Amino acid sequence: MRPIPLPQQSPDPARTPIPLPRSEMPLEPRQPQQRIKLFVGIGVAALGLMLSVACYFQFNADPVPKKEPPKAVASVWSFDPNEEETNPFPETPPEAPAEIIDSAEAGVMPQAENASMPTEEESPPPSTPEPVPEVPPASPSPPPVPAKPPLKNPFEGFAQRIALPDLVIDKPHKLGPVKIPEDYECVVYLLGGDTACSKRSVLAVEPVEGSARQWDVHARAITDKQAEKVARLEVKDQALWLTWNEDAAEHVATPALANCLLKISAGPGTHSILFREAMAVDPIPVLYEKRTYDWELPTAPFIKAIQVELDIDTPPSVPRTRFLGSSIIPVSNGQSLIEFGLRPGERFLKLQIQTRLDSRGVHVTVTPWVQVTGQPRPVALTPRNVGLLQQSLAAAASNLDSQLKQLPAPKKGKKGNVKDPNSGTRNSLNGQLGNIRTAQRELQQLISLKSTFESQCRIKAKVNYAPEGMIAELLRTK
Repeated sequence: MRPIPLPQQSPDPARTPIPLPRSEMPLEPRQPQQRIKLFVGIGVAALGLMLSVACYFQFNADPVPKKEPPKAVASVWSFDPNEEETNPFPETPPEAPAEIIDSAEAGVMPQAENASMPTEEESPPPSTPEPVPEVPPASPSPPPVPAKPPLKNPFEGFAQRIALPDLVIDKPHKLGPVKIPEDYECVVYLLGGDTACSKRSVLAVEPVEGSARQWDVHARAITDKQAEKVARLEVKDQALWLTWNEDAAEHVATPALANCLLKISAGPGTHSILFREAMAVDPIPVLYEKRTYDWELPTAPFIKAIQVELDIDTPPSVPRTRFLGSSIIPVSNGQSLIEFGLRPGERFLKLQIQTRLDSRGVHVTVTPWVQVTGQPRPVALTPRNVGLLQQSLAAAASNLDSQLKQLPAPKKGKKGNVKDPNSGTRNSLNGQLGNIRTAQRELQQLISLKSTFESQCRIKAKVNYAPEGMIAELLRTK
């Protein structure tokens, strides 16, 4: 059959490739075999170039001259090359000899530097030997400085607490002995001066310029820039002396020196001095009622630097105690809790101790609390509350007993086993009744120990001035 001719379509100008010049036509990607051949050719050419360079240097290089064997010359520095590694010190190469220049070839007469060459007609003057300087005889070495003899305690007999001297102007007051020689260094410094005064003033000790044994005590209000001298400390005549200045009587910070700790160091010893005696007050009894105790504290330091340290003494017949929290509290708005009894069934008494400070002194309030087993929160220990607890515990026990009696008794089955449909209710009521009986015993024990607590249990306290770096006891119980 004759093929049927297809209609010819007009070429699409957008799809018809545009012939490019030969220089702008894209290169066809090389085939892998062509790349391999190219790399092999480059390698062969590089190898041929390297062989050509090697042959050139082999045949055109200058021959190496043969070294003649050196003449046999004895040398004390010859060594075996094999021993070079074992020698830790490298051999120092000999200095090269100075080069000799023939004057005829150089055409210049050699001349020494900074010297004139003598001519043939005049001979050089004979050299005169320089005189040898006489060595002076060695001076005898100075005798060794003898060591200082060991110094005993220079503050022996110096009390640690002394009363602040009376405010008498320009009269030296002897504070205590300082038995040190004159060549020993002595240092005095003051601790607690920043908060010793409650009236916003500070105290400081500074050495007197030009003196090694004198120090001035300065007082300054926080709002003032200039400090005032209130006293002078001096070590003389084997003692430490304090002399009040004329400005001491007018400055509010002068009495606060009693709260500071004065430290003096001399030789091997250091001594601390506090210018006040600790006040003694009676201990606090454990009473079955709330009570406040007032302690006078004259010249109190800054309130935030005072703390109260608590402790308690109890006989073996009462339950042991523990602090619920810290036993050291601030003197203002401080609070501490003490619990009697370390085991369940004996924790029936608690003490709340609160502290407060004002211009009249320190105030300590002790409040006893009672909390027996099953009681959700403690109540104040008063005769009225104890009576109410007894009544409520008795009523609760009677109620539980009546509920238990109303329950039907358990029945025995055919096989002898006991069946109790109310066993859950019965067990719950028995548990509650057991707690009530335990609470009644605790309350009865609290009542019976009342005389023992009040006569033998004592709360002890210390009021301390405790700024950074020191603790000074201001007041304590006996």
